[in-house]
Amino acid sequence: SISMVAKSVHIDPLAGEKPSQFAERVGRGYADVSVQKDKKNKGQFFTPPTLCDLLSETSLKDEPKATQKTRFGKRVVVNDCACGSSRNMLAACASFEKRGWKKPYIVVEDLDLLCCKMSAVNLAVHGCFGEVICHDTLVEPDKVRHGYIINETMYPFSSGVPSIRPCKDQSKFFGLGVHKPQEKVKSDKSQ
Repeated sequence: SISMVAKSVHIDPLAGEKPSQFAERVGRGYADVSVQKDKKNKGQFFTPPTLCDLLSETSLKDEPKATQKTRFGKRVVVNDCACGSSRNMLAACASFEKRGWKKPYIVVEDLDLLCCKMSAVNLAVHGCFGEVICHDTLVEPDKVRHGYIINETMYPFSSGVPSIRPCKDQSKFFGLGVHKPQEKVKSDKSQ
């Protein structure tokens, strides 16, 4: 399985980083080499890994119930609508694994195609299940410009090989709400 592959590869922590099999290098490299002015013009500010770890550790106390039916079985769904390189989601996956909980279904979205590609790579190589949607979550929340389904080859029987499948079919994305059951609204006749 990918977790066995990831555990067999030793990644030395960089300055200010905790040792983890969820070491995020793609976004860190992008943040280091991109010109600060370009990132500000795009409104890109990548969350420091230590803050991602802190947020994940403090927000996950009790094991959440896996109630959402996804293409990877029933899972907890975790979403980030401005994902960057998915550092927050990697921190969440690390917290789930550290506690021995079932991996969540990750839904990440971003306006920047390069960020979506970085997210797809990060999620795939770290054995996460989910999807990456490239769109404007405020202006076009129901549309997919580009999208990726992550690690289909890992479920239900793991091939041990991470996968990223490009997909533009909106009906295939759980994060757009197309797979969510319709809620029945009860009317109170006494009012």
